[in-house]
Amino acid sequence: MKSLFKTPFGTYAFHFNGTPITGFLNSENTTQQYNPNDHASAKIPESYGFTVVDTGGQCTAWHQPFDLDGRQVYMRITDMDGLTHAIEPTERVLVGVYDQDGQEIAGWDQVNWPLDEQNPPRICHF
Repeated sequence: MKSLFKTPFGTYAFHFNGTPITGFLNSENTTQQYNPNDHASAKIPESYGFTVVDTGGQCTAWHQPFDLDGRQVYMRITDMDGLTHAIEPTERVLVGVYDQDGQEIAGWDQVNWPLDEQNPPRICHF
């Protein structure tokens, strides 16, 4: 199981092939992005280990379990309304990290792109 680590932005990320991933729907932090209108691009978040889950009420999210400081947690990614995993490349994304009981550990929104000084996250809950 992959481990999460805290970023300099105060959010969480993981490593994939030695690269820190902060743009979860982008190909190893490159310009290739997930696009819900391009079926082949679904392989980007899937390659990191994310799957689409039903969150109830016909809502969906990208979901993946992680280790965080020795405990099992999971990350979910949706659109800003928390309704769907089908996020357009130009939309901001809502990211949450939860414990096994579903209690939020952290939440933030960010551009649908790797984080940097020009594209910092907006922290919602910590």
